[in-house]
Amino acid sequence: MKNTRKWIAVGCAAAIAFSAAACGKSEKKTAEAPMSDFKLGQDELEFSWYMNFDAASSKPWKDMGLIANWIEDNLKVKINFMDPGGSAAEKLSVMIVSDEFPDVVNMARGQDANNLIETGKIVPLNGYAEKYTKIYNDFKDNGVIKLLTSEDGKWYQVPNWANSTGKPNGNDAWFLNKKIYESMGSPKIETFDDLFDYLKKVKEKYPDIIPYDSGNLFTAEEMVFAGMAEDNSTDYIKNMSYPNGDKLELVFKNPAYREAMIYVNKLFNNKLITQDAFTQTSDQEMEKWSNGSAAVMTGNVNNPAKGRTNLLSSGNDWITIKPVYKKGLDQNKIKVETYNTVGWDVEMITKDAKNPEGIYAFLDYIYSPEGQTLQYYGPKGLYYDDLDENGYPNLKPSYFEKTSSEINKELTPSPVPLGNTSFVDACAMHVYEMTQPDKRSWTKKQQSEIIWNTSKNVTEFVNFVPSKSTDEGIIYQNLKDIYKEYRAKMVFAKDEAEVNSLLDSLISECENAGADKLLSYQQGVWESNKQKLAK
Repeated sequence: MKNTRKWIAVGCAAAIAFSAAACGKSEKKTAEAPMSDFKLGQDELEFSWYMNFDAASSKPWKDMGLIANWIEDNLKVKINFMDPGGSAAEKLSVMIVSDEFPDVVNMARGQDANNLIETGKIVPLNGYAEKYTKIYNDFKDNGVIKLLTSEDGKWYQVPNWANSTGKPNGNDAWFLNKKIYESMGSPKIETFDDLFDYLKKVKEKYPDIIPYDSGNLFTAEEMVFAGMAEDNSTDYIKNMSYPNGDKLELVFKNPAYREAMIYVNKLFNNKLITQDAFTQTSDQEMEKWSNGSAAVMTGNVNNPAKGRTNLLSSGNDWITIKPVYKKGLDQNKIKVETYNTVGWDVEMITKDAKNPEGIYAFLDYIYSPEGQTLQYYGPKGLYYDDLDENGYPNLKPSYFEKTSSEINKELTPSPVPLGNTSFVDACAMHVYEMTQPDKRSWTKKQQSEIIWNTSKNVTEFVNFVPSKSTDEGIIYQNLKDIYKEYRAKMVFAKDEAEVNSLLDSLISECENAGADKLLSYQQGVWESNKQKLAK
């Protein structure tokens, strides 16, 4: 109980600290960005790196394997990774209250990142970008740097897994249990009507099998919502708004959202979707990917890829299908995945870093084709001796003689959490084409043939979540809380009429909670984004 009180006190203190700092923006003290004569590979560099995600986990640098050892031996860099121990919000609150930060923070774009910047905890990167140019040159002309530049005109956030070329990417899709599907006669599953009929028949023939498991019901809500309208986006739910022509409206007013919740409720009431999705853990979900105990699943392609080892041993597999959609729509215009050029999250160098320039120089190297090749294919001499004109490794025959699991075990997962989407995807497809057909990556096949074709560019909708300390940020959080409560009620509703009534109440409560003010803010961000992205 004492620890609980401590975290509550810390969280409250952090909220007060954030609020006070935001109210005094004119008194903000920007962290300095000192320049030096740092030379990567000659000067020693050691720094801490915190990953602000509940699921993040770390181990000592010395235990991170071959690539980490190469980095330490050849670049003279050593990293002390930190994770939140499953409590990212609390850990961040402690840092804020104590005013003591790790050297680098990896976190989601948006509220928390903006607050750290606005309260002077983050070092601006403009000067370093002119000296170490790989990251900056990739994004200076496509609007990404502009989108990540703060109101004071300075750039603080290094985009992670950003996409300089703007080509589609992503991981989410619909998957079928191959053995069950073929035993059912491999029926056509294209529309939501087709899916409902299939799930009903699965339930009748296989009473011990879960007809549809979405991992969590939010995933089901998103996937179904995406298929209820052409050129739709799952990000609209997260943003709480969607574009109706040139004006943003509350997403819950979108007819596609109403239809989606009616459909998910129908699945739930007919016991065609997992009944414990609000409570099941990620480990329980992975077990279903591994043992094939569900007939249909949706989610990240990496999950079935991990589960296939066990599944294949029993003569089963997962089949990826094109997005399920509402009858009458054009399936080729259904987008169940989203991507943007700005990337997933950001890396930020804090005011407490002893050598911010050295850290940025290392980040710039890791982002480069050479750094990414090191992370995914190991150091030169192991599986390649040189790079081609595109920066791709000229892989030796020994690379193709091993399975992906053998290579991953030897290299261990990439030790540095900074990715270059455009290079990694292009290089992976280059390697895919060079690989014997029977040894090609199953994941890359699903992505290149199906998933990437169903991904929507939503760069114009980034930065829609306002800072927590602002009125709009408080409204956004209130709407999220209201939505979370009503979403569960709609899933558990007794029938379609109750879903409609609950959704009407959700819309009314959101409007009373200040939705119009949030929409006005987002409309301004949207117009600004479009101007920044204009060529």
